[in-house]
Amino acid sequence: MINITKLHVQYDKHVALQDVSFHIAEEKITTIIGPNGCGKSTLLKAMSKNLKYQKGRIEIGGKNLSHYSPKKLAKSLAILPQNPKVPADFTVHELVSFGRYPFISFGKRMKQKDYDMMAWALDKTDMTTMKGRMVSTLSGGERQRAWIAMALAQEPRILLLDEPTTYLDIAHQFDVLELIKSIQEKTGITIVMVLHDINQAARYSHDIVVMKKGAIVKQGSPKDIINEDTMEGVFRLKGNFIKGSRYPHFIPLESKRQA
Repeated sequence: MINITKLHVQYDKHVALQDVSFHIAEEKITTIIGPNGCGKSTLLKAMSKNLKYQKGRIEIGGKNLSHYSPKKLAKSLAILPQNPKVPADFTVHELVSFGRYPFISFGKRMKQKDYDMMAWALDKTDMTTMKGRMVSTLSGGERQRAWIAMALAQEPRILLLDEPTTYLDIAHQFDVLELIKSIQEKTGITIVMVLHDINQAARYSHDIVVMKKGAIVKQGSPKDIINEDTMEGVFRLKGNFIKGSRYPHFIPLESKRQA
């Protein structure tokens, strides 16, 4: 689905991504983890063509990313950044309608297909009854679901989510991640997301990519990735793992960052 080869991103003298190469499987949830500042968000921005890279190659569906026009890319890929902004006087329904813009010709109005896709996206995110609400009046979890509905209305084959649980309490984090999992299972969409919580990554991912200092350290299934080697070598944490858990579950006990 997505192939990234020897990707290099540099800001002045700071190297954000260096020789990054990996593959993202189709119809799976792939989660990118790593310490702060390791290049996770930069990688998503490059994959969505929101950031230029100096070297390397990104292919989506076998086609070089540079060959996609913005409108054509928007029909294949949607991205939800960390802190999306919307004017306070927009309703949920109006927000979701933005997802149909790649399909509307200049000067034309939305067709029935557009309204049908909006209704479908609202239904999938359990936001139908809130479509008339102002986005500014929603709770954090509801607002995130509204943004996800907008992204789904775009009909993407690939959905990029940059820290979708940021600023949410633990209950809303659970709700949003369960929603993402359910959407992927029901639609077969390919999802790539950045998460900070290691245990959430283990629970909700088919595949995990580990980054450190702008490079890919390792990639594999949660059981292959969430182990002592990763926690100590990448995150500098010592701790215990809950035995018998369905997913790898790490309990941090000691930081080695100052050691």
